[in-house]
Amino acid sequence: MAVVDYLDKKRKPPPELVMGWGMRRFGGLLEAGGMLDQPVGLMYKIRSALNVEDIWKTYKRIKPGDMGKWIKNNPDDWKFVKAIEELMNGR
Repeated sequence: MAVVDYLDKKRKPPPELVMGWGMRRFGGLLEAGGMLDQPVGLMYKIRSALNVEDIWKTYKRIKPGDMGKWIKNNPDDWKFVKAIEELMNGR
């Protein structure tokens, strides 16, 4: 959960997240051949890092009084947040 630790200002960003930012900015990785020239496992890690970043940032911006409404409107994201929290507590 290096992405969450980074977003909570506990560490530097993990390399997969940094690569993901490059992909967003430039439309692909900066290595020869772009995304199709990268190992599949790396692409999964990058996509996971970006997903965690997006959902965790959204979760942290929810105002306390709006949490119930957000959970109702975003049940899959809430399950994801709960899974992240369980992983973070079990490490």
